[in-house]
Amino acid sequence: MLQQRQRYRVELLTTRYLMRGEMEPIGPILVYLNDRDRATITFYNIEVIALEAGNAMGRFRADELMIRRQHIIALRLIDAVDSQVLALMARHIKLRVFTQGFVVQGDFHCGADVRAQDLFDVIRGEWATATNVVLHSLMTLKRPPFDNASVLLLRVGEIVSYQILPEATPPPAVVPVPQTVTPVAPPRADPYHPTPTKPVPPK
Repeated sequence: MLQQRQRYRVELLTTRYLMRGEMEPIGPILVYLNDRDRATITFYNIEVIALEAGNAMGRFRADELMIRRQHIIALRLIDAVDSQVLALMARHIKLRVFTQGFVVQGDFHCGADVRAQDLFDVIRGEWATATNVVLHSLMTLKRPPFDNASVLLLRVGEIVSYQILPEATPPPAVVPVPQTVTPVAPPRADPYHPTPTKPVPPK
């Protein structure tokens, strides 16, 4: 009799979708996600929500949905997991990380001798682990994704740049973009095609 594997509730972020569902890893989560022979990951009881206002998909549900791993930006763990499922290194460095569409600020876990400048170069596999995460979108979205996460797995290939922060750095503020109104100039008179005018009756 096969032993039933544990499922964990997760939220995953792609460029255009936020997805909420369950993941059923085989063994530790990072080993499962980093398996080079597994380019597709199956999620269960999943709800897919379009982030952009103009996306015709809107929202839909599926009992199973297979997602190509290369398109996942980040994966947020909703359920608590023990150290056998996800082992976190004791040391962490507070970073503000920029992807093409999002800013991720949190405590990124690493080895004792790892410099912050080398953190994402020495990671084994494709995923960086962060805790106490705050996330902001760099785009105007119809449905913003989650804004915080206790544990977040960020795919290293999505990282564009990052900066080292003091431990007491507050999360980035959301600054509204001012909308400027460009005045519309009145139409210029055309000497070759004058606008006809109504005749003025004599007094």
